[in-house]
Amino acid sequence: MTSTITIKKPSDLTAHKEKVIKRSGTYLSSFLLGITSGLVIGPCTAPVLGSILIFVAAKRNFIYGALLLFTFAYGMGLLLILAGTFSSILTNLPKSGKWTEGIMKICAAILIIVGIFFAFSGAFDLVHAQDVASSTSAPDFTLSDLDGNKITLSEFNKKKSVILF
Repeated sequence: MTSTITIKKPSDLTAHKEKVIKRSGTYLSSFLLGITSGLVIGPCTAPVLGSILIFVAAKRNFIYGALLLFTFAYGMGLLLILAGTFSSILTNLPKSGKWTEGIMKICAAILIIVGIFFAFSGAFDLVHAQDVASSTSAPDFTLSDLDGNKITLSEFNKKKSVILF
């Protein structure tokens, strides 16, 4: 992003890309593109979708589950809906040039600053983790299990425990 390292695309790749663009799309190519995008997006959406399905199964409410799944699907497709609806705006954008390079450098600076912040805050946490672990203890709180029994955190003091979500 800062243009310090420039990687050129292989000429074979760009020549193949121009050939592909000149051909008209077929149903098979559209299908393969959909399969590929499904494979790419699957690992990103599967945990959220699995969590929603487990939550809905625990609630046992069909309407609530349908609304949650509809909201998830609408949120996933909202950007595509907006891009398709307002695609004419993209044709009116100015051509790339100095202004896009400026935006790219501003975004690169923001990324570098955030990276430095996270590195220093992580190092600070590592240095002071020993002090925090020895001086404070977790607050005691009460939870209910699926049968309605009350369970406190202090019951598990110095015991090995596994929490299943």
